Amino acid sequence: MIEVLHSKPKLIECLSPETKGRILYDLIHVEVELSEQLSNLLDLDINKQREEAAKILILNGVKSRRDWQETLEHLGAKQNGKFKPSVPANASHEEKAQRASDNETRLRQDLLNDEDDWDEIMDHIHSKK
Repeated sequence: MIEVLHSKPKLIECLSPETKGRILYDLIHVEVELSEQLSNLLDLDINKQREEAAKILILNGVKSRRDWQETLEHLGAKQNGKFKPSVPANASHEEKAQRASDNETRLRQDLLNDEDDWDEIMDHIHSKK
């Protein structure tokens, strides 16, 4: 998946918020394989390829602030050790907003924790309508 995001960023433009959210979830939670650890060892950043893939996904795939909100809503969450997908369609506006806020915080803390990367992403999001 990481290789596809790196090699075909144009495909990302067609993804739904549900798909983008699930991909971001996987980039955060899928265990780092030994080969990925070894390839990143020289850079001393185990998550470098994942961070770059997440940036590519967001910068090429998020078309509006609403799209970003929906992507974050669909990022999913782990509850009691199990994946819980997006907020249910009948959830209140407050529940959806809370899920998006929680997931934005988790994305920043667990994957995109480089300040410059995060600033670039926020500049992109805030430049959208």
